[in-house]
Amino acid sequence: MKTDPKDGDKALAVTTCTCKDKVFGVACTIDCSDDKKFKGDGINADKKCNCLKDTFYDSGASVCAATCKEITNTSPKTDKTGCECSTGYLGDAKTGCKKCDTAKAAANCLCKATHSGDDCGTEKKADDANAFI
Repeated sequence: MKTDPKDGDKALAVTTCTCKDKVFGVACTIDCSDDKKFKGDGINADKKCNCLKDTFYDSGASVCAATCKEITNTSPKTDKTGCECSTGYLGDAKTGCKKCDTAKAAANCLCKATHSGDDCGTEKKADDANAFI
């Protein structure tokens, strides 16, 4: 509760519960008050505290950093808001980046595991023999 319950008159006047400053979530359980790690201004779509400027959550990581260690062949974006595939690698920095052998392929994108085909337009069905492998 944002209002100090020890301050009787103010506490009695409160008609709705609100989280303390820099604490978020439906049950006020996401504490973003660590000024050395978080902005303290809210949470993102993954219900994690917003990181300080020039730091971000690496794929699956639980701490704000300026590094890309979780997925191999990735490096920080120029604007330092996340990771991208390193030079010479293609894919998704959240799931994997692979080296593109330009002598054998002219591809400029990799399909997600759920799609296939030259243009990644064919959606794999869950019952396909090799779907999502």
